[in-house]
Amino acid sequence: MVALLALLLVRLWRLSEAPPNVTGDEVTFLNDILHILYSPSSVTPMSLMGDGSQSGINLYFMALVVRAFPQDDAILGMRVASSVLSVAVLGAFYLYLRTKLAAGPSLAAMYLLGTNYVFLNISRATWMGDGKGLGLICGLLSFIMVERAVNRRRWYLLIFGGALGGLALYSYLGTVLLPLASLAFLAYSAVRRRLESKLALKYMAGFSAVALLIFVPNLVSISQDYGRYALRSRSVFVGSMEETYYREKGILEITWHQVAYTFRGFLLLDPDVGGKGTENGRYVPVGEAPVDTATRALFLLGMPAMLFFRRRGLAQPALAFVIVLAATQVLTVLPPNYARGLFGLLFVYMVVAALLDRLWSFRLSKPYGRMALLAFVAIIGLWNLQHYFQWGASPQLASEREPAIEYGQVPLWVEVEKRNMADGQEDLVITSDVWQELVRGMAAGGENGGRLDGPGL
Repeated sequence: MVALLALLLVRLWRLSEAPPNVTGDEVTFLNDILHILYSPSSVTPMSLMGDGSQSGINLYFMALVVRAFPQDDAILGMRVASSVLSVAVLGAFYLYLRTKLAAGPSLAAMYLLGTNYVFLNISRATWMGDGKGLGLICGLLSFIMVERAVNRRRWYLLIFGGALGGLALYSYLGTVLLPLASLAFLAYSAVRRRLESKLALKYMAGFSAVALLIFVPNLVSISQDYGRYALRSRSVFVGSMEETYYREKGILEITWHQVAYTFRGFLLLDPDVGGKGTENGRYVPVGEAPVDTATRALFLLGMPAMLFFRRRGLAQPALAFVIVLAATQVLTVLPPNYARGLFGLLFVYMVVAALLDRLWSFRLSKPYGRMALLAFVAIIGLWNLQHYFQWGASPQLASEREPAIEYGQVPLWVEVEKRNMADGQEDLVITSDVWQELVRGMAAGGENGGRLDGPGL
């Protein structure tokens, strides 16, 4: 608990400065939250929100936290909510590791993940509140229940796992795939003769039935507006992109590019493939790997440790890793994308945990070796924190997050959006003429700067 509290405090520090501005996703979520708070009859927890692929249940949690803040600090409330969810993810991550590893390595891996500059960035910039947090928490807890159901032959554990998997289906497009990994794990257990084939089929059917039953309300909402729900996945599908590369290359060259960049980005953690396109620079510093050099070395060394010593224990997340990369990287434009493939980052630190566990268990490492190992891990985390706050408040990240509004413009945004809702008008968007006129008025300090009687209103 002390470690989680410390990681939460790190997330709450300078939240209005890093990230340095309020990007388009944040104001889209803000509009939905304002509807929840000030026009509750217009939405429900089952409404499709955000870019249309998010279940409203995710935004309702952020709205609950935002309600506790002054209206002018709505973005701060959203970032706090996302930060809290990220700490809950870390707690679930630790619980999962503890089912198979010692406490010391599990805690060290949680600390490394919690201080990773990419994970910190996604945590603080409200992106955990769009469903990523819900999906990762429920996915990891579901993994625990399913593995225990297999090991102990307990149906009630499988039911709990299926229910958690069903909740994961309400999450972000990159985490709704985690229940598929549980089904693949049950099939794998049968192939490896760790579960009788008939029982494995019953478990798969039971898990699917419970998950789908939980998912039915959201499934109804999706069926009523499937075009909007599928808009995001269609827009990033590799076959629908108008990027020059994808227009000029043949199918074999494109496939090779997708597989190679996914492999280099998530298995080699190659810094030379990151930051491509308009989105990826918002998640990772351009030209950098998603992890620091030391963690990258630990991961590459840890892969043999996982394959030879922890293959069975990490089979389910390994299957999830493959499924997530295939669907969210190979089939989508400009991999590696560490927002869509966020689970891949968690898997990296699971592999690191497996290596740390092997080092931790060596007889010669007690006690001074363990102390040195923990000191090494602590230094890595401190470097990551310094690197995040240097990059997270930088003009470079501010530029990558465009189109965006300044933090000081949030009160005006809230005021205008609330009036739009009251008048039955469409939601405000950053690129609208109305908003641009107001921004110019604020910059010039003119008569209409920051007032609701400006042009277009």
